Amino acid sequence: MGDTHLPVLAACKGKQSSHPLSKKVDDYTLCQEYAGYIAQLRGLLEETTGPPPAGVRTAEVERRIALIHCALDEVKRLNAEARWRIELRSNQRFLETCERRIKAEEEAEKKRQEAEKQRLAQVEEMRAMQQAYYKERNDRTDAKAHHCRAHNEEVQEQTVMKAGTNEERRTRNLANLDAERQRKNKELHDREQAKQEYARMLRERQAAKDAQKQAEKTRLAEIHRQEMEAKLSAIRESKRCKWAAKKEASRSKSVLVWKNGEAILETQRKNHDNLVEELEQRQRQQALRYAEEKAEQEAYLQQRQQVHAARQERQQENLIKLLDKRVSRGVEIVKNAEEKKERAEQVKERHAVQYVEAGKLLDEDVRLHLQRARRLQERRTNESLVQNYRRWNHRAARIMKELHDAVAKEAAEAEQLSAAASRQRGVTAHSENQRSWAASEHAYIPRCGYLIASLPSPTEFAV
Repeated sequence: MGDTHLPVLAACKGKQSSHPLSKKVDDYTLCQEYAGYIAQLRGLLEETTGPPPAGVRTAEVERRIALIHCALDEVKRLNAEARWRIELRSNQRFLETCERRIKAEEEAEKKRQEAEKQRLAQVEEMRAMQQAYYKERNDRTDAKAHHCRAHNEEVQEQTVMKAGTNEERRTRNLANLDAERQRKNKELHDREQAKQEYARMLRERQAAKDAQKQAEKTRLAEIHRQEMEAKLSAIRESKRCKWAAKKEASRSKSVLVWKNGEAILETQRKNHDNLVEELEQRQRQQALRYAEEKAEQEAYLQQRQQVHAARQERQQENLIKLLDKRVSRGVEIVKNAEEKKERAEQVKERHAVQYVEAGKLLDEDVRLHLQRARRLQERRTNESLVQNYRRWNHRAARIMKELHDAVAKEAAEAEQLSAAASRQRGVTAHSENQRSWAASEHAYIPRCGYLIASLPSPTEFAV
């Protein structure tokens, strides 16, 4: 990293940390202050949009607005310079951090290479130890294998010698197993035959029982059917006898009497002469009742006709009286209406004259009121404009004074930093680092005289 514009990393950090940190804090504070001034100046410009009050020239207002615009541009430039200084320090700090990281990575790479060499040496040592261990283990395994091979050969020889005796024993055992297997098979076969025979006997016995039960059910069903047929026949015969007896007894005054289960008719003979006489007497009584009822009905109808005629006569008389009353009332209403119409016309004429006079008076009052309201509105508008003009001028003067104070304070701090940088330039131990730091600090020193001269004076906004 051979950039001459950056301070050397190996310089004394204790001597460099005081001024840049305070400068950084001041720059951040300045950015916030400048942002506040910019917002105030923009709000001030929004307040100056109204028309000027009476007695104030438009050119004077425009000149003051132009001064505010100049101050706003200057504050924006100062804010941009402060941000540029902050960004410059951030870039320098980023470069220093990158250099430290590169050095740390180089040191870490060296440590990693040394660790890798140590690991490879350990791996080689472990590989040599493993080779020695496996060689020793293989030797022991070969010795054991040789011993096992000799033992197996000896065992095989003994096995061949015992083979004859084992073969005879095997043949005898196979014969015994075959005889035992045949005996067990015969026992199983006999047991299965016995089970099948017993199952067949059980099936035959159950079939005989089922056949006997079915025959008994069939016999009982036949007996029940015969009993039901006998009962139905008796019921049908009884119903037929009753129906025949009722049919024979329906044409005469007979009494049906049951004796010992048989129907006996006891007939009563009728007297026809008495019946005819009784019928004629009933006809005569009915004729008399009809004549009486007809006479009563005619008398009732005649009475209703008389009452209806009298009611109609009364209604006609009442209607004539009502018509006479309504005619007289209509005549009276027409007369009253004509009188009211005459009075209304007179009142209307009188009201028309009064309305014309009142309209003239009202027009005069409205005209005077509008004149007073217009003068009052003009006076209030002018007072509001004057108040607004004074307010934004006072505010502009206050902001300009604060700007002058802030710029003067910044100039004093810049002079102190410049003096400190000049004193540190005389140190020979860190000449290159101090030259770069002084160059960077020299870039932070604003042109204070030019700034104070370019800002408008608070007296420019005197009212």
